[in-house]
Amino acid sequence: MERPIFKSLGSKVEELDTPALLVDLDAFESNVKSVHSFFQNQDAKIRPFVGVHRCPALANIQMQYSGHNGGVAVGTVSQAETFIANGFQDTLITGKLVTADKIQLACSLAQRASITVTVDSQENLKDLSDIASSRGVTLSVLIEISSPNGFTGVSDSQYALDLVKKVTEYDGTDFQGLILAYSPTMSGIKSDEVIDSLKPLLDVKSLIESNGIPVNTVSAGSTSNYDLIAKVDGINQVTAGAYALMDVLNSEYQSSLKPAAMVVGTVGSLPRDGLIIGDAGMKTNGNDIGLPRIMNYPDAEIMYLSAEHCNIITTKVKTPISRGDKLFFQPYDVGVTANLFDFIMLIKDGELQSILDVTARGRYR
Repeated sequence: MERPIFKSLGSKVEELDTPALLVDLDAFESNVKSVHSFFQNQDAKIRPFVGVHRCPALANIQMQYSGHNGGVAVGTVSQAETFIANGFQDTLITGKLVTADKIQLACSLAQRASITVTVDSQENLKDLSDIASSRGVTLSVLIEISSPNGFTGVSDSQYALDLVKKVTEYDGTDFQGLILAYSPTMSGIKSDEVIDSLKPLLDVKSLIESNGIPVNTVSAGSTSNYDLIAKVDGINQVTAGAYALMDVLNSEYQSSLKPAAMVVGTVGSLPRDGLIIGDAGMKTNGNDIGLPRIMNYPDAEIMYLSAEHCNIITTKVKTPISRGDKLFFQPYDVGVTANLFDFIMLIKDGELQSILDVTARGRYR
């Protein structure tokens, strides 16, 4: 459990205990307004993937802007439990629920909220049906279709159709539509390759409809390519999450969105000219496939992150840096970073406005 030294509301950012996770409210709302306004003019609507920040208070702000389809998405059933407890009544769980305990929990949640699950195997579907029907609830089902280099999903169209038919036959399950499996190769590609990657999904949609079965939901896309995928005929849902906070990973592809999330650290040591040591290492910035960016010293170069510290080369920095100065890091992957904190310091005009609980932190199951 994180044990920060809390400051009074109204405190300057520079006075906060570090390391800390900050969210700039103006930038956050600007991003949400920009993306949701885009979806207001599209047939496709956004379903915010709030599992990125795991914070119901931030999700509530997102849902105040139109352009969404009324629901949220999360990665795990325990994250769904947290958001439903905080008033969210329509939740898509993108991770597979294959153990009895997880399915039982989803069925308990379905007694008081709308739960949609993703499925890519007949065995899993049968387990979901058996437990849901025994509990007297119905789980909505999206059949997951494989994408290029995707982790999961159905790659055979006939198998997908057979799976859909079983969903409609079984008790306790209701076929809602299709979702394209997440693929790292789709992230950031803004070309015909993105459109081509949707072909298996849209082909399965056509096959199912030709068999007289309506496909209500066709979901694909992410923050890096939402503006491209949402315009594709046949797609009516995009589950994007990082757009509200932004990170290094997505900034290359959505440069108009503002860096709203940042980790603030403090310079603790200047061992020699051109080198500083800060107090924000892997345990607070995250240990992903890339390094964070130092927002207030863009010419500084991060050598590496240790567990508790960051070693930074400053030979190209023209501004003098002193012990005690603040370092503002834009996370490489904001979803990884948000999971490292129990609290978000909500900032407006450089002052602490509120302290938000990251309620779904650590909800892995």
